[in-house]
Amino acid sequence: MEVIVWLVLLSVLSVTLTQIIAEDVTSCDMIDSCTCEMSDSSGQINLRGLGVKNGSDSMFTIAGHDAWLYKYNPCYEFSFGFYYGLAVVQTTKTGGSVYDLGTQESAYFNSTAQGTISIHYTALDEKRNSRVLLICDAGVNTHTLKYVGELVITEYGFILETPCACPGLCDDGGILSPVGPMPSSSPGDINVNVHNPNQEKNAYMWMDVGGAMTALVFHDFFLVFFVALLVLGLKYAGTFAWDSSEPEQRGFGPSDVTGGPMPSSKINGDGIPDDSL
Repeated sequence: MEVIVWLVLLSVLSVTLTQIIAEDVTSCDMIDSCTCEMSDSSGQINLRGLGVKNGSDSMFTIAGHDAWLYKYNPCYEFSFGFYYGLAVVQTTKTGGSVYDLGTQESAYFNSTAQGTISIHYTALDEKRNSRVLLICDAGVNTHTLKYVGELVITEYGFILETPCACPGLCDDGGILSPVGPMPSSSPGDINVNVHNPNQEKNAYMWMDVGGAMTALVFHDFFLVFFVALLVLGLKYAGTFAWDSSEPEQRGFGPSDVTGGPMPSSKINGDGIPDDSL
């Protein structure tokens, strides 16, 4: 009985710890495709000041390390080639090949157990999607987009470093309190962000899924521990039941008392046993 009680208590503890890890995640609740509200009441993340509103251009155009160009426009949709309603697009330098990597309408915010926040986009035909990891950089007035790579087939990763990824530092017009002179830039300027692709990809993957993996490891540890205790408990209970069982009872007859077979009796004519016969 005690073993069963301990197993129940350990299972409750495992579930409780899993819930605590999940509840400890600070999320950013989506308001629209470019703003979200932090669950810890630290403020809003607002990217509206980064977007180009003319519908035909993007704020960011960067050259990836895979010979493609990538265009990204937060908040406001734009058209390129035969595609419209875009947030992210992949194209050759000549524009001969163009692929929809995500529409503005499909945008949603995602938070991880490690506290990272990203925006996800899906193409209109749902064949490709993009993830833009938001990095809060309060010490600059610039907004930098980096292409990480094709994380898995048809899933493209980007990193956006900006003070507007910090809660409360930007509103619809942009940065609220610049830390210095604002840089001059034009939408559509091509920036080559090669850096170290492999290093950035590894960092991106860890920031995006590292917390979830940690929580999963803890959950699996408690699960394995619980199963091991269950097996040991059942084994102990089975051994105890076997040892405490009653020994098999045997009947004791005259043959057990005398140590030999009982003498045979003969029946007389009246049907009464007659030992004298």
